[in-house]
Amino acid sequence: MERELRQQKITNGVFKAYLRIAKLLSNRTRWRILAELEKKGTLTWPQMEHEMDINPNMIRHHVGKLLDAKLVQKTNPGYRLTRAGKAVLTMSLEEMMKMAEIGIEVATTKKKEVEK
Repeated sequence: MERELRQQKITNGVFKAYLRIAKLLSNRTRWRILAELEKKGTLTWPQMEHEMDINPNMIRHHVGKLLDAKLVQKTNPGYRLTRAGKAVLTMSLEEMMKMAEIGIEVATTKKKEVEK
């Protein structure tokens, strides 16, 4: 019984992690930013504004989300994709689920270490 409950919690955790990833990537502007960075390599802020023709506040908001998710990194000068950002552009649904599972395993391990 305890093992089944634990497995259910892990399954729910994996699903929640997947939903967080899916929510982050469900925004068209974020995909455009990722695609532009993949195409150009590195973009400065003025280049991003020019290439995307989007309100600068919207770009700032979405770049911030991508920075927090470690899909984009700030460089000198500008922004570029991280390895994770590049991988996201080629990931399948199955691969996203595996990524979510790995995130849950890491979080569970860290929680157990803290509880000791």
